Amino acid sequence: MYHLIYISNAHPLLNEYELRSMVEPCRQKNVGLDITGILFYSAGHFVQLLEGEQDIIESLYSRICLDNRHHNVRRLLSLPVEGRWFGAWSMALLNVDQRTTLEETCLVQLVREAEAAQRSHSHSALSRRLLQQFRDLIPSPQDAQRNIKS
Repeated sequence: MYHLIYISNAHPLLNEYELRSMVEPCRQKNVGLDITGILFYSAGHFVQLLEGEQDIIESLYSRICLDNRHHNVRRLLSLPVEGRWFGAWSMALLNVDQRTTLEETCLVQLVREAEAAQRSHSHSALSRRLLQQFRDLIPSPQDAQRNIKS
């Protein structure tokens, strides 16, 4: 299993509907490629953690770098890991603009930790804990489906 985290600038800025419309086809493709992870969107920036087989993740990242919706794409971290952290989601989505200031601060902290981990070639426990906190904020795919049907 392999993790890759990147940050990019979104162009143009996206509202909630546009963001969800962009994500849905990606989720469907990810299912076929056995890719899971989470996408954060905040103030015109994407931060995404992708997890899956290394060659598939690297190929997807190359396509993201060429995607005109992403500008200034920067890899924050890439490394082999023991297992999936977001295995229940083909692409969990957290629009931080819709969340509290505390969570925005956590996102900034996550990016800083990922950058520090890249420099030191280690993946810190804090980054893992922050990702797990974000994972806990997101309803499971089954819960989300139930809310749509209600």
